[in-house]
Amino acid sequence: DYVLEKRRQLYRMGMSLADLLITVVRKPDGEGHSVLTVRTDKGDYVLDNLTDKVKAWDETGYRFLKRQAIENTGRWVSIRDGQQVLVGSVQ
Repeated sequence: DYVLEKRRQLYRMGMSLADLLITVVRKPDGEGHSVLTVRTDKGDYVLDNLTDKVKAWDETGYRFLKRQAIENTGRWVSIRDGQQVLVGSVQ
C-alpha cells in the first residue's frame, strides 16, 4: 500500500513516526480513502497516491475522519471540528 511504503521510506530517511501519521479521509465523492499526513514546522501536508502534488491538509478537498495519535501511533483519534478524540488503541 502506498501509505505504508511512503511512511516506511520517510522513517528510514530519519523522520519521526510521530510526524508520519496514517490518516483516514472521505473523498468528495463520499468514498473512504487513506493518506499519509506529514507533520512539519510549516504545517501538516498530505501525501496521496491519487495526486502527484504534495498539498497542505486544508487544500485536499477531503473530510478528515481519523488518524494515528501523535503521542502514540498505536492509538487512533477521531478528528471532529479540529479536535482529536481517542477512538481506538493497539496494546
